[in-house]
Amino acid sequence: GETFLANVIIDPAEKGISAVDVILSFNPEVLEALNISKGRLLGENVIELFSEINNTAGIIHYVAARVGATTPPTPKEILASIVFRVKQNAKPINTTISIARIGIADERIADIEYINTKNVTISIARPTIVTTSPTTVITISTSFSSYFPTTTPIIITEGRETVSLVILLSMLLIIISILAISILLLTASKRKRRKPIVVGVE
Repeated sequence: GETFLANVIIDPAEKGISAVDVILSFNPEVLEALNISKGRLLGENVIELFSEINNTAGIIHYVAARVGATTPPTPKEILASIVFRVKQNAKPINTTISIARIGIADERIADIEYINTKNVTISIARPTIVTTSPTTVITISTSFSSYFPTTTPIIITEGRETVSLVILLSMLLIIISILAISILLLTASKRKRRKPIVVGVE
């Protein structure tokens, strides 16, 4: 059957990456994984702690760690490359290579949490293979909010319609307070804003 290469690419988004533990799953009735080779994400000195292909269960388990200290940011690079082969008896079908589990350790060897994943879909057709969803994305989701107040203009007219000075001062104090709170919230939200880590299978 025809072979194709799947690269697991990680964009750390200004973070340091010290180790990655990832499990990929695929349909063993359609695809067969042939081999795994390490990429350059974790530098030249890498320890491959675990590298296993189970074509019966359709599981790939890969664990690798950097040797030595990690200095952020880690550049966008390939974690691992996997060669797949389409089985001879495979019928035309859409099949997925999905991330069943992933763990990423930062420069402090602390787990990075809140990871969202999207799977890659492969369309099997004879005699070619077409990737319909080119990337698998893993995003470290960060949430932040800010409050932008809306105010109604105050119009003072002479004559019958007048506005009490006390009422006007009170409204101005309220508006100033709301603006001050908004500025504090916006400043805090900017401090919490972080770029997401993106992991793709291409």
